[in-house]
Amino acid sequence: FLYFIEARMRAPASLSLLVAVVVAAGVPFDGPAPYRPWANYWCRDPVCEPSQYGIGAQNRTRTGGGDFANSSHRWSEGAFPRVLEDGRVLNGGIPQRANLTYHVERLEAGIGDWLPDVDWELHAVIDFEAWTPVWENNDGGSCNWHGKIYQELSLNYTRARFPHITNESVIAALAQEEFEDAAIEFFVTTMTVLKRLRPKAQWGFYGFPYAVNGECVTGTRKCGYENPTFGPAWRARNDRLARIWNNVDAYYPSVYLVPQGRTHYDVWELEMSTRTRNAVNEAIRLSRTYSASKAAPVLPFYWPLYHNGSTPVDAHDLRQLIAEAYVPPLSTQLIIWDGGPALGGK
Repeated sequence: FLYFIEARMRAPASLSLLVAVVVAAGVPFDGPAPYRPWANYWCRDPVCEPSQYGIGAQNRTRTGGGDFANSSHRWSEGAFPRVLEDGRVLNGGIPQRANLTYHVERLEAGIGDWLPDVDWELHAVIDFEAWTPVWENNDGGSCNWHGKIYQELSLNYTRARFPHITNESVIAALAQEEFEDAAIEFFVTTMTVLKRLRPKAQWGFYGFPYAVNGECVTGTRKCGYENPTFGPAWRARNDRLARIWNNVDAYYPSVYLVPQGRTHYDVWELEMSTRTRNAVNEAIRLSRTYSASKAAPVLPFYWPLYHNGSTPVDAHDLRQLIAEAYVPPLSTQLIIWDGGPALGGK
């Protein structure tokens, strides 16, 4: 069974979903978006019962450290190195200084709480966002999301170990190399261990590959990965993570929509629609290039709210997102993050 969605907004504070059930049985369907086959999976503990909308229940997806449905309990997702907002350093702070053995031990100790069913066959998604294995993408202002602090700590760590190197360009290159090597090893080991512990699950990382914002060629739909100037460099960054793509079972990019803000609507719509398409198509490229089967599925994460966390996504923008995210045969499923709180139980 596959499903398609029509979402209707009656007011900014309310959201209702009308979902029709379609039996696809493998038959191609090429109708206009959003009237296409679509498999939906709910990802948070909802106030309402999602099955009344024809949406697969939460027990199809586990994401991050929470998810308490069906006897599932919080866990730490191992012991990823990171820095907290209060300055505390966990497991070395950066992957070069981390204890990978301790991380593996924490994964083994916690998996039974988070995913008690050893025969789990559906989506299991690690959500770690403090830093990403791509050095250049760690340019954020917060230590909780792709923080630049992880570059700074890496540079200091390299300077301290090689005081005789005074050329900062050499230090930067060495710090990047050491950071990425250790970061990739951390992610690959995480997948290897979890696939051993729950071999039937569809393992992957939330937000991978990274969805590029903007970077559009003026007057065109060539943005992000499709930008002829910047796109090759962005794709090359992902190619450096080949070992990670070799080891995941599925790709889980995020296609959340940011609020319009001050941008003129048609410009914002272009950027958001191309951002969705870019993230999905890049995941498909990586799947066909690096996954063991050359056909690992792509399941974008969608949030019913804009990224300000309070405004429901309106019907037009939802249809646009679905149209861009539906790219058969690999991207034919959508994971809806957040349930009852976002929908207000409606």
